[in-house]
Amino acid sequence: MIVYIEELHWKCIYKAGYANHDAPICIIPSKLKEVQRERWLRDITDAKELREVLRAFLRHVYLRELLVSMSERPVIICESLLCAEIWRTTLAQVLLIDFEVPSVTFAPSHLLSIYTLGITTALVVDSGYSETLVLPIYESMVLLNAWQTLPVGGKAVEDNLSQLLNDSAQLEVLGTKQPLKESTVRTCFVTRFDRAQALKETPDSLSPPADVVYPVSGDTMLHIPGSTRINM
Repeated sequence: MIVYIEELHWKCIYKAGYANHDAPICIIPSKLKEVQRERWLRDITDAKELREVLRAFLRHVYLRELLVSMSERPVIICESLLCAEIWRTTLAQVLLIDFEVPSVTFAPSHLLSIYTLGITTALVVDSGYSETLVLPIYESMVLLNAWQTLPVGGKAVEDNLSQLLNDSAQLEVLGTKQPLKESTVRTCFVTRFDRAQALKETPDSLSPPADVVYPVSGDTMLHIPGSTRINM
C-alpha cells in the first residue's frame, strides 16, 4: 500500500492506493470533526494524542476506503524531506505496533519522482502551493546542502487569477450583478504557441477570445470577459 502526504492550502491530504494501480484509490483530507470546531492532523503536536488520532484515521483508510486487512500489505510512505520527526515516529508506531503491518518504508517524494523516468540523477523542481523547491539528486542521494526554496507557488498564481476576476468579472444572481468574491479558473484560455508569442509581442494585434458565461450554481452566472481569459 502506498500513502502519499500532500500539502494544500496549508493543510494535508492523504492519497492512498496500491503499487500496481495508476491512480490513488482514495484522496482524503486529514480533517478532524469535533463538537465545536474542526482540526487538521498537522495541527496536533502532542505525541500521545497524535497516535490516537492517527490510529482512528488510518483504520478508516484501511477498513472503509481500501477494504483490506491491516496486516496483509507492506506500506510505503511518500513524505517530504522536511517532515517533522514526531510525525514520522508516531506514524511508524501506529503502523508497526498497533496495526502490525509487514513493513514500513519512508521514501522522499522528490526521489521517487525521478524513478518513474528510470534515472537516478536529476535536478527536481517541485512547485507546490506555498513555495517552489529545487533539489539536486545524484545517484539516488538527495543533496540537502544544495537545496533552494522560493516562497512562490500555486498560491501566487491563484491570487493573481482571483485579482483578475475580481477586477473584471461579475456574478449575476437572478438579474442582479454582484462583485466576484472567489476565483474560478475553469474558463482560462489556452492558445497555440505561435499565437501566444504574437500576443506577447503585440498584445493588440489579435482579437481576444470570446466572453464566457459560466454557470456557478442554480441561477448564479459568472461573466468573464475575453481579455481577462487571456491573462488567466
